[in-house]
Order: sequence, then structure tokens, then C-alpha cells
Amino acid sequence: MTKRSEWEEMIKRAAVKAREKELHEKRTLRKFVDSLKTVLTMELLVGMFAAFSLYVFFGWNELFKVLLSWTIGITMVSTVVTLMVDRYKKLLHLR
Repeated sequence: MTKRSEWEEMIKRAAVKAREKELHEKRTLRKFVDSLKTVLTMELLVGMFAAFSLYVFFGWNELFKVLLSWTIGITMVSTVVTLMVDRYKKLLHLR
């Protein structure tokens, strides 16, 4: 049979472990909320509202046309910017 002091020690360890678990859960939740704040910026919310409005007023067909044109445009711009950055890096290394 365990002694009273051993029981007290086990209870203290369990309380500390429960407190650490609670703090870990709070930190995890705080990190998740902070990541949502960085993802859900005002621009994204405005864009989602614009897409919803486009769907409501003009329908799926126009919404898909606009999304496709934006996707193609963004892809082209990002490709050009990436090539420019690579070219600039090569020029810097040549000097």
C-alpha cells in the first residue's frame, strides 16, 4: 500500500501535468487564431464578397470566366516576376 506522501506527490504531479496540458491547448488555440488573422485579411474578405456578388448578379458562368481570367493573369505576372528575380540574381553574382 502506498504512503500518504506518495499519494500527495502523485496528485501534485497530476495537477502539474493537467496545468501544462491546459496551457499547451491555450497556446495552440492562440497560434491558430493568429494564423487566421494573417490569412483572413481585408483584401480576402473583399474578394470573397465580390465573388459572391458576381455570382448573385450574373450567375456561375460569368463568375467562372472572371476567375479563369484572374488565374491566368496572376500566373503570367508571377512567372514574369520570378524570371526577373532570377535574372537579377544572376546579374548580381556575375559582378
